Amino acid sequence: MTLKLTPPLNKLLKKPIGVLISGEPGEVAAEVREKLENLTPPCLISVGDVSTEQLLENGVKPDVAIVDGKTLRGERLEHRYNHYISRFHLQNPPGVLVDRCWAILVKAICNPPSLVEVDGEEDLLTLPAVILAPTNSVVVYGQPGVGMVVVVANNPTKMFAMKIVGDMEEETNGDRGCGAER
Repeated sequence: MTLKLTPPLNKLLKKPIGVLISGEPGEVAAEVREKLENLTPPCLISVGDVSTEQLLENGVKPDVAIVDGKTLRGERLEHRYNHYISRFHLQNPPGVLVDRCWAILVKAICNPPSLVEVDGEEDLLTLPAVILAPTNSVVVYGQPGVGMVVVVANNPTKMFAMKIVGDMEEETNGDRGCGAER
């Protein structure tokens, strides 16, 4: 079953789920690195190309990186993800969560370091990442034009993410994208 985002949920998700760190990309990533040193999460998941690139450039290697090869402006980014041993591919159209995303994220979290390459859009995968991450893990995602958001996957954030997913609508025009892994 493919779930799609509704306009009210889209508006709700414009507000950061966790702690927003704003500023210039390099400075933001350095501040995120400092926060992570204090938190020592069991798992670190990054969602988004720019967030992942900035973390890697600042010496932070997410256990799971979820990327789609694009930035907000649509340009392709060149990646050097050599340290990711496990690699998964997922077709996930914009504005939806395909059914296969859950199984692929579980595999990625259980087999770090993992790279999930998304054909489509990775933004909404933040929600299942928060839900599926081990308790007290950290999910970092980009807030376009502002900075990065650091989410501790604890009971309140997991419940919030589950509520959003539960309120999403079932896709009615059939599955717009079939998830696949390689």
